[in-house]
Amino acid sequence: MGSEGFDMKKLFYIFIAIMLIEGIILWDKDKLISTLLTLPGLVLAISVHEFSHAKASDKYRRSYTGKTR
Repeated sequence: MGSEGFDMKKLFYIFIAIMLIEGIILWDKDKLISTLLTLPGLVLAISVHEFSHAKASDKYRRSYTGKTR
């Protein structure tokens, strides 16, 4: 068994699909609109978070593999 890490992109898509399916199945107009308005903020938050990882990695001169340059 290798340490492959956790695939956040897959989890993100699953989370979005669940939110949309829930909104469609329950057909609550307010819930569906709320979900659709939440998605851009969620995408922005994840993007800023990942950018912070890259910036910190660059600052401490480490690549994503953990080896020094």
